[in-house]
Amino acid sequence: MALNTMGRFTQQTLSFIKPSYRVSLVMLMGMFGVIAVTGCGPIDDPSLDPPAPGPVVTKMDSPLQVSADKKLLWGDLHIHTSLSSDAFLMGVRTEPDDVYRFARGESIEHGAGFPIRIRRPLDFAAVTDHSEYLGQARLGNLDVPLTRRSLRSLLTEESRLSVMRAWGETMG
Repeated sequence: MALNTMGRFTQQTLSFIKPSYRVSLVMLMGMFGVIAVTGCGPIDDPSLDPPAPGPVVTKMDSPLQVSADKKLLWGDLHIHTSLSSDAFLMGVRTEPDDVYRFARGESIEHGAGFPIRIRRPLDFAAVTDHSEYLGQARLGNLDVPLTRRSLRSLLTEESRLSVMRAWGETMG
């Protein structure tokens, strides 16, 4: 490989690569550079900060009624807790009781470490934890990034690259 006096690649350096591939290689190197620079910065995500307090609604002011025999209900039929191994590994620490308390409008702790509360209680909710290895990740004293530190500290104190490395270690 030939370098000029400034230490940069010259046209001769890339001469062994087909001309049609040179542009792609240069673009790929440029994209890698951008990813490397942005990956070293902190994560700026407003959802990691506690939400501003807002009014809590216990009943809708004017319920929507389509007809006398139909009623619109709000709920969630797919909620995982720390009993599901994949959810636990990704930082979820809630238990089934927490889910139902939250659905009723009570306050619970968000995975980022601050209290959250739904503005309008749900009409129904269902915990749908995976049956395979139910609760075993919690009981197993696993040594993965989110058992060594909180989700909030990982996301607010580390770079994107560190977060990706932690995810890779968890999934590895």
